[in-house]
Amino acid sequence: MRYLIIGAFVVMVIAQWFVPVSMIMGQEETISNGVEYRFKTRPIDPSDPFRGKYITLQFEAEIFLPSDTNQASFEKNQEVYATLIPDSAGFAQIAYLTAEPPQDLDAYIPATVSYSYVYDGKANVTLDFPFNRFYLEESKASEAEQLVWRNRLDTGTVTYAKVMVGKGKASLTDVMVNDSSIVDVIRRINKNR
Repeated sequence: MRYLIIGAFVVMVIAQWFVPVSMIMGQEETISNGVEYRFKTRPIDPSDPFRGKYITLQFEAEIFLPSDTNQASFEKNQEVYATLIPDSAGFAQIAYLTAEPPQDLDAYIPATVSYSYVYDGKANVTLDFPFNRFYLEESKASEAEQLVWRNRLDTGTVTYAKVMVGKGKASLTDVMVNDSSIVDVIRRINKNR
């Protein structure tokens, strides 16, 4: 009986380590072997842009305006797969959506349908991407919040997220403000004070 309890305890400990380690390894594989996409951010909800240790991000690519109205036949909260292509400026945009993962492509990400409609022959599908939070060190929280607020109204500032994409997985690696990491921008702000 005692060996059974010890054996069950060992299995439980191994299982508790296995799950997070496999999740971390999956993210690291995406970062190492994925393709980098730049997702241009759009203005965020001004009521709560910063929560604790992370910035909530919204992306222009989350609004998909397909030319084919059949591409808008998805239900709210349905998981879909967005195939990505870069636009003329190099920012990610959605080429098309599918209900099943594409078998022959690596450049796709899962997303959740926020809403979908067709009106007057025009389709609109709004999505939620799984990488909408960028975590920061707590000491940089206040500066990041101020930076996000200022850039929200500045049309000359380009803010985007760098996301590694591979085999249907995505990993947010950095948030850039005019091609500088938000962490470096905050560091420069603090240095100049």
